[in-house]
Amino acid sequence: MAEEAKVEEATLLLARHKLAEQQIERSMQEASDGWGMDNVFSCLEWAEERQLCPEKCEEARVACRVMVETDLRAALEDRSWCHFASACENGKRLEATEVLSQALLDWKPVVEEQLANMLFLGSSPDDVVKWCRRVRDVSMGHLLEVGLWEEAQQEALSRWDSEIDCGIRDEDPRRLLWACKSKTGADAAEVLRAKELATKLLRADLANAEQSGQVCQISRAYQEARDARILVPREDTRLSNLLSHLRSHASLMEVAASGNMSAIIEAWSLAKPEQQRVWPKQIEAVDDMRKCVLLAQLVVKVAIFRSEGSKLCTSECVQEPPLLGDAEVKGTAGQPEVQLTPSETLLQALDVGPLHARSARLLVNSLAQDICLETFATTLEFKVRFSPQLSRGYSLENADYGLRGHHQYYKPLGWLRWSLRMDNFQTYRDWPVAYHGTSLTRLLPILLQGLQPPGAEGVEIAHGQAYSLTGSSIYFSPSIEYAAFPVYAQFFLLADKRWAQIVLQCRVRPGSYQSAPGTLGGKYWPPGLRFDPNFTNLDHLEWLVEDPANIVVCGIMLREFGPKADALLFGSLACSVTAGSDGPEFEWTKLRKDEFRRAGQMLLS
Repeated sequence: MAEEAKVEEATLLLARHKLAEQQIERSMQEASDGWGMDNVFSCLEWAEERQLCPEKCEEARVACRVMVETDLRAALEDRSWCHFASACENGKRLEATEVLSQALLDWKPVVEEQLANMLFLGSSPDDVVKWCRRVRDVSMGHLLEVGLWEEAQQEALSRWDSEIDCGIRDEDPRRLLWACKSKTGADAAEVLRAKELATKLLRADLANAEQSGQVCQISRAYQEARDARILVPREDTRLSNLLSHLRSHASLMEVAASGNMSAIIEAWSLAKPEQQRVWPKQIEAVDDMRKCVLLAQLVVKVAIFRSEGSKLCTSECVQEPPLLGDAEVKGTAGQPEVQLTPSETLLQALDVGPLHARSARLLVNSLAQDICLETFATTLEFKVRFSPQLSRGYSLENADYGLRGHHQYYKPLGWLRWSLRMDNFQTYRDWPVAYHGTSLTRLLPILLQGLQPPGAEGVEIAHGQAYSLTGSSIYFSPSIEYAAFPVYAQFFLLADKRWAQIVLQCRVRPGSYQSAPGTLGGKYWPPGLRFDPNFTNLDHLEWLVEDPANIVVCGIMLREFGPKADALLFGSLACSVTAGSDGPEFEWTKLRKDEFRRAGQMLLS
C-alpha cells in the first residue's frame, strides 16, 4: 500500500509539473501576442510557490526580461508613455534593475520635453500635477526632480491666471468655465468670480437665442448652459420642450416638402395635433400620381406588417407591383406604377425615419452625378440592404456600450448611422468594431465591391503605407474620431454652407490585423494633444488588415457641419463650422483643437 501511495503521489506531482509547464507556455504565448504579462506572473507565482518546474520558471523569466527590454526600446522609439509605464511595472516585478536604470536614463529628456509640450499647449494645473505624479510614481522619482515639478505647476498656474484675465476681458464664458475646472493652487475668490461672470454671459446668450427663435442658436446656447450646469430643473424642462417643438415643426415641413409619402405618413403619425394642423397645404403640393403609388406601397407594407407581426420599415420596398385586393395599383391616369430613378431608389433606401430624412435627401443629391449610382440602385435590394431598425442617431451624452471582441466599444457621439444588414450576424458578433474614413466618391464602390487593398483594380494608395509589411494594407482605427480626421474622411458639400463627412463602421476578424501607433503626427495636429477623448495615447490607433475577407462593413456614419446642421445631434461645435479662408475642414480642425486644449485633453504618452 505504501508503494502504491508513493506511485500515486509521484504521478500526481508529475501531472502538476506538466500542468504548470503548459500554463506557463500558454501565458508566454499570450504575452508575445500582445495580451500583457499579468497571466505570466500569476502562473510563475503559482508554480514557484509549489516548487514546480523551476527550470521552466527560470526560462520564462529570462524570456520576460527580453520582452521587457524590447518593450522599453519600442516605447522610447514611439515616445509612448503608457507603453513605457507598463514595461516598467513588468520590469519591477522581474527585478530587472539594470534594464530599468538604463531605460530611465534614456527617458529623462523625453519626459522633460513632454512636460514642456504640456505647458506650451496650455494644460491646466490639475492635469500637470496629475501627470507629474504619475511620472514620479512609475519612475520612483528618477525622472522628475521636485524642483522641476514645482516649477511646472507654478507656470501652469500663471497660465491659468492669464486665462481668467483673458476670459473676463473678452467676455468669453467657455474660456472662463475651462479655467474654473483647474483648482490646484487657485484663488477661491477668483474662481467664484469667474463662475459668476460665465453664468451671467451664458444666460444672456440663452435669452438672445430664445428671442431669435432659431433652432440652431437655441440648441447651442441650451447645450452650453447644460454643460455649465446653470439651469434649474424647471428651466431645463421648459427649454427641452421648446426645442422639441421647434425641431419637430421644422422636421415636418422638410419631410412634407420632400414628397416621400412613406416618410410623410410616418412623421404625421408621430406629430402632435397642433403640428398636424399646419400640414394640409404642404401635402396637397405632392404630385398626385407619385402620392398614389407611394401610398399604395405603404398600404401593402402595413398589411405585411400586420400579418407577419414584424416591424414596419420604410426602406424595405415591395419588388412586385403593389396589389390592393386583386387589382394592380394604377396612377391617376390609369397607367402602371412609375419606375423610380436611381436617385429615388437610393433615397427610398436611406430614408429610414424622420431623423435621417433630411440628411438622406441631401446625401442623395450629392451622389446624383456618381457614375456608380445606377449600378448601385439596381443591386440595392439583393446585395446592399439597409436595416432601419438598427439605423439611429447617437446623442452627445456619453454611455458605456461594453466590449466587442475583447475591445471597448465607445459610443460614437454626434454621428448619424445607417445600418447595413449582415447575413449570419452571429458569425460577426464577437468581432471588434473599427472605422475606416473615406471620401464621398469612394462610398458607392466600397458598398458594391467591399473594401479593397491598394493595388486592386481602381484602388490607389492615398495616404502611404506606414508600418505595412506588404505595401497593400487596408487601414482602420478603433477610434471614430481618428478615422474621421479630414485627411482620411474628406469633407464634401451637402448644400449651401453645409458640409459632411463619411466614415464606414466595420467589424474586423480577431487576430487578422496588425496594430500600430497613430501616424498623423504633428503635421496636421499638435503633438501632445489627443485625437479622441477616449484614447489617452497614440498606441494601437491604427489597425492594418491584409485580407478583405476579414472585414465586414456594417454601417455608414455621417456627420454634418455648418450653421444649418442639427446642433442637438451633431453638436454646437459642428454648427460653428464655416467655409473660412482655407475651407471647412481646416475650420473644424481648429475649433476641435481649441476645444481639446480648453478641456485639457492631453496625451498621456
